[in-house]
Amino acid sequence: MFDFGCGSLVPIRMTRAATIGLYRYSPDRSARMLTQTNSGYAMNLTVAGKWRYRYGRREHVLTPGAVTVGMPDVQYACAHFRRQPNANFILTLDPSAVDSEVDPLFKSSVIAVDDAIGYVMRAAACFDNEEFDSIMCELFDLASIRSYEGGRRDLRIGMRVQRMLRFIELHIAEPITLSDIASEVGLSPYTALRQFKASTGETPHECITRLRVDAAKALLGKERVSIEEISRRVGFTTHAYFCRTFKRHTGLTPSAYRSIEQRA
Repeated sequence: MFDFGCGSLVPIRMTRAATIGLYRYSPDRSARMLTQTNSGYAMNLTVAGKWRYRYGRREHVLTPGAVTVGMPDVQYACAHFRRQPNANFILTLDPSAVDSEVDPLFKSSVIAVDDAIGYVMRAAACFDNEEFDSIMCELFDLASIRSYEGGRRDLRIGMRVQRMLRFIELHIAEPITLSDIASEVGLSPYTALRQFKASTGETPHECITRLRVDAAKALLGKERVSIEEISRRVGFTTHAYFCRTFKRHTGLTPSAYRSIEQRA
């Protein structure tokens, strides 16, 4: 925990690409308007209390459910109501994760994002950093769409997505990151995820997980090797992560699935 503005910021999770922190205003601190500068692409989700937010000449009073977004190196101002605590999730996406061709990422600064808190909870609780980065890019993409009120131009996709799919299929049993997939087609992780999901309806991480579970199901039905060995063959980093993921996708543990297949 460290001081931040008129309160404290507790880091919840961070990678090189993205961070989540929980900010709490301390009522004993100053309530005056303070100017801040975004260090990266920023998102603020109000979860308790209310506070004042100023961007340009417009000022808003934000209450639970409100979402603000901002571009790197852009200033905004905030202030608090005396003796009224508030809490906010502060999310950032590193500028290196976004291609310059998609700037500006945001048009409006105060927006509505369906189930934004749900995304934050999923990201904070996910098993590995690759899944965390994927969820964060997905959330920032959703916020970008909402900031343009659904009117943002679709990026050109097609062959790039096919190349991403081919790369995933060729390397499915290896550790694959969103950055690996993006590098294969010369995009940033954010843009790669956005184009992939727009074309296929799922994120690269969701596609990788689905293909790995399908491969594991095939092996469980015909191979006599251990379940731990199967988890390694299809690309899962640990046996525990494999079992948890397999059950989430199929409703069965790997051993239960194997028993059913053997009786069939």
